[in-house]
Amino acid sequence: MTNLSGLTTDQLLRIIAIKEVIKKLQGQVDSIVAGGDGAGTPSRFTEKAPKKRRRRMSAAARARIAAAQRGRGTKAKGTGAKT
Repeated sequence: MTNLSGLTTDQLLRIIAIKEVIKKLQGQVDSIVAGGDGAGTPSRFTEKAPKKRRRRMSAAARARIAAAQRGRGTKAKGTGAKT
């Protein structure tokens, strides 16, 4: 690795810009090697994220939620027993 401590800010910014171009081009090369046309997204971004599992809820929890929703509905309508 090259010693970067003696470089000016402009030189460092130019190095960063060149590295970004290299990264973009490497992505295009990877895409072509993977069988794409090179114009799309790089292959490292096309991998799918792992599927999230659905959370399960017990029947009792569903009943509590339904009862709370019914309670809010009757309170909003102004009907039902007053406590």
